[in-house]
Amino acid sequence: MPEFLSNLKIAKFSGNCKISYTPRNFFNTKTKPTEQSVFIENGKISKNAGMTSETMCNLNSFFRYIGSLDGKEEVSNEDLALLKKAYVNEKDAQGVYKGFITNVRYDSNAGVQTIVTKFGTIRVDFETVKEMQPGKDAVNIIKSSESCELEAYRCPAGKWTIGYGHTGKVNGKKITEGMTITPKEAEKYLQEDINEAARIVKKYVKVYLNQRQFDALVSFVFNLGEENFKTSTLLEKINDGKNAKEIGLELLRWVHSNGKVLEGLKTRRKIEYTIYTGQNPPKDYEFV
Repeated sequence: MPEFLSNLKIAKFSGNCKISYTPRNFFNTKTKPTEQSVFIENGKISKNAGMTSETMCNLNSFFRYIGSLDGKEEVSNEDLALLKKAYVNEKDAQGVYKGFITNVRYDSNAGVQTIVTKFGTIRVDFETVKEMQPGKDAVNIIKSSESCELEAYRCPAGKWTIGYGHTGKVNGKKITEGMTITPKEAEKYLQEDINEAARIVKKYVKVYLNQRQFDALVSFVFNLGEENFKTSTLLEKINDGKNAKEIGLELLRWVHSNGKVLEGLKTRRKIEYTIYTGQNPPKDYEFV
């Protein structure tokens, strides 16, 4: 695959974004070409802001073609047919976009992908991580992994804990042996701790995430805390734009407490892997 396509974020995008297309002004007229836009939520069109059906059809073929390349050095007849639908002739197609795409830029902080082609400019504004809120997957992972204890106990790491893994203060007091809370208080502290985990993810992650990836990381940070996350190879790989599977394998490494591999952490990391990547962990993966 050509180098400029290797970091093309829209090849198989999911989540929420705005896709805009501005045709090139071939005749250098004084009238500025009109931008056509469409809004995507959860992979489906939620609002059309002036994008014609013809443009939509051609952009769809264009995106499908980019995804179909996936490391191929040659263009198949099927791929060529898709490419032709995106206004590209056979010579361009056999050259795998040589001369068709003239520039590709991705601003990870702004969450904007820009592709300049011979026929116009495609811009994808992703929903950035700064705007995201914890979803149902984050809550479900945490609740199933932590369980709810209304009386204080020591977690495997030796910390006094209560509710859904809450280790902070309760009514302004440190958690101590014999302390109890109500189910309502447990839910309150859970939401506060989830919001804090989300704040930490948003503080350190500099690239686009979809909702499920964000939720998996919120669960991870809820469990491991800010210090472990901010200094981790996991975070480094996320911000370096590594693929989901490679990041998922980093998640699976975090299964130790006091030097021992815990079954509960193995189960949790497997769930986070599945949520983050959309696939089950490798069957032959060995926790060490």
